[in-house]
Amino acid sequence: MKIDWLEAMIFSLSLSIFGGAASAFAADTDDVVRPSAGPVAAAIVENDHSDEDAAAESEHARNLRRAQGEHESRRVEAARKLEVERARDQEITRMHGAVSGLTRRESFLRHEVYWNQRELDSISRDPADASAMARRGNVERGLIDLRNELDLTTPLRQGTVRQLDGLRIR
Repeated sequence: MKIDWLEAMIFSLSLSIFGGAASAFAADTDDVVRPSAGPVAAAIVENDHSDEDAAAESEHARNLRRAQGEHESRRVEAARKLEVERARDQEITRMHGAVSGLTRRESFLRHEVYWNQRELDSISRDPADASAMARRGNVERGLIDLRNELDLTTPLRQGTVRQLDGLRIR
């Protein structure tokens, strides 16, 4: 296709420059088909330009589609990363609240254990005093319950702190 266009261009230029001398050249090379000068040569040249233009437009359209696809994939990836980051931030906020609540609960339980122990120490140990022994038994049971709850709360808080630190590192 390009050779035909090139030959047509050379032929039309030679006709315009040399007049009829080019037709003598064409008569010598009968095995090569050359278009005649005039509107046919112009149509071939124009047709060849339109083929090249169409190819260029097709290539441009392919490049645009590829660029749009890449842009869309980058946009989707950025949106996915943003969503993951927001979920991580929400989880950090939730975990921070849990750690804060567990810390307050642990502090309260330590306070209660301290004051119940002081109350237990202040109650008479005389076995003859029935009311003191009953009170002492109630305070001891309460103290055991508080210590058990404290023993559960402390590792829970520590595990939550480790999880929170893990989230912050990521």
